[in-house]
Amino acid sequence: MLAGLHRWVLGFALAGAVWGWAPVAAAGDVFWVAGAHGNQIGRANDAGTRVDPSFVSGLRDVGALAVGAGHLYWTSGSSIGRGDLGGGSVKRAFIPGLGPLNGIAVTGRRLYWLSERNPGCGGKPGFGRARLSGTDVQRGFVCGAGGGQAIADAPYVNQIGVWGRYLYWSWIGGIGRLDTDHRTFVSRFIVLPSGHTVAGVTAAADHLYWGSYDLGPVIGRAKLDGRAINTTFIQGLSGNIAPEVAALDHRLYFSNDYGSAATIARSTLTGVVNWDFIAGLHVVGGLAAGRP
Repeated sequence: MLAGLHRWVLGFALAGAVWGWAPVAAAGDVFWVAGAHGNQIGRANDAGTRVDPSFVSGLRDVGALAVGAGHLYWTSGSSIGRGDLGGGSVKRAFIPGLGPLNGIAVTGRRLYWLSERNPGCGGKPGFGRARLSGTDVQRGFVCGAGGGQAIADAPYVNQIGVWGRYLYWSWIGGIGRLDTDHRTFVSRFIVLPSGHTVAGVTAAADHLYWGSYDLGPVIGRAKLDGRAINTTFIQGLSGNIAPEVAALDHRLYFSNDYGSAATIARSTLTGVVNWDFIAGLHVVGGLAAGRP
């Protein structure tokens, strides 16, 4: 019986290969901060359709976004907000009292954030974390200096990249890396040439990607171990600010321009760009991508 079942499954898989069928990942969504004062969050599917620029409204000063376990999380002042991926069950102060927030990330069953004046670190910069349910809040998960440079050098964080147990965050001249298992970090994990201002970082496949502004906005790239730095991996962007970045599977999403001409572009991880993937937007702040 088992042998027969095995032959049936194998035959079904081979037939799929012959007819061009292959399993595909569930559809995902792209989220962005919208509104002149960060007062709403937009959403579209990962095909660039079903665009809703006011998917969640009535917010204030939203900075960074993260997706995990069926929920969307965002920073707002000193609080983290949460809503479900259908736009409901919005809790504007899901986790309050965290100090001015610079970035947020989800990895595994935990939510992480970076605050420049973390109350759990005596008002100094540091990382906090909590369970995705909002319990077990550890405001001072990692504080202080490490690896030759303090977390204090990271006031320009927005998107935080995640790969396995590592978190990657941007500071004005480069990228830091935090080992969440060992609670150790190196701020100068990647140091960029003078003049490159980094605004956020994401991880996909075996690379890190970031938005940077140096005589014009660009997307940079490096290996996950910090090698093979390419400061101009994608050029030709518009505007005068560093783009926000997010990744989902083998696609990279980034903001292009700002204000009334804003768009979200999408590229392959080799740099082939669809510049008008989502057009007709008015403001694009922080970006995130994920699936239910």
